[in-house]
Amino acid sequence: MMAGWNVPPNRFTQIVSNDVGAEMKRTAGAMLQAVIFGSPVDKGTFRGNHRVTEGSADRGYDVSQVDKSGNETLKLGVSTITNSKPFTTLYIQNNLPYSVSLEQGHSRQAPKGVYSVAFETVLLNRR
Repeated sequence: MMAGWNVPPNRFTQIVSNDVGAEMKRTAGAMLQAVIFGSPVDKGTFRGNHRVTEGSADRGYDVSQVDKSGNETLKLGVSTITNSKPFTTLYIQNNLPYSVSLEQGHSRQAPKGVYSVAFETVLLNRR
């Protein structure tokens, strides 16, 4: 007896593309949430400057962008993630001049950094 296809082969690529896109969006959303809520908070400027872009990095920042709770930053980033295409590159970044110092642990609130901790947390939860 010969096994057959449950799904026509011409639909296979679309199914794989959708699955990869959905997993990419889940992972990016988890990363963004971990980065935002793992960020140290003083005035909320660092939390408010996490940026999500598709296809190319955004090198900007805005010192007047304040979001102590992180909710608006998350909402904006999730919108970009939700509308992204499968097999594209998503960038999650923070370009404030002191972001490198924070990533290197120069904050009592985030002594191990932000992005590296978020990456490890999301990676461990995906296994």
